[in-house]
Amino acid sequence: MPDLITTAEVQTYLGISNEDALIAQLITLYQDAVKNYCGLEFEQEAITEYLDGGAQNLIVTRPPIDSITGVYDNYDDDEEVDSDDYTHDPSAGLIFFSEGSTSTWGSGRRRWKVIYTGDYDGAPNPVKLALFMLISKTLNNRDPFKTSENIGDYGYSISPLVLSKSSWPPEVKALLNQYKAVRFF
Repeated sequence: MPDLITTAEVQTYLGISNEDALIAQLITLYQDAVKNYCGLEFEQEAITEYLDGGAQNLIVTRPPIDSITGVYDNYDDDEEVDSDDYTHDPSAGLIFFSEGSTSTWGSGRRRWKVIYTGDYDGAPNPVKLALFMLISKTLNNRDPFKTSENIGDYGYSISPLVLSKSSWPPEVKALLNQYKAVRFF
């Protein structure tokens, strides 16, 4: 699986031409944390999910939906629902019956098998920007565990930078929150 951003992109963003090994390590660390935070892989692929029924919409876990291969009733020997009977909202990840058809999906836990191509085809620009910002902050704070230092009468303190999402700047979270997958349990 390719990285969400490249070392060269980070170097261009920062206006530097060195630190290749460190930047590569930070890309790996932060992209995994960002994927975890958003609940997405940012890699488009074929996905099979079993979704609960009993509502007007089936909600996939890895939007956006690029295409739907099929929707099957798991309680009825995997009978395929005619594709003319439903439509979808790709960006929201919703599948719903077309106008004039039954208004709700039959009730049942994990009743509906949905096979679709979903997730983003690479990182959207706001996700890339969030990664650039996290890496930049880390590179500008080389000793992430040092919180203060005093030399004679001079002293300063900084916030420790850790991979904990609670310490991420609000600007980073704002960029990522629009891609955060919503889960219903």
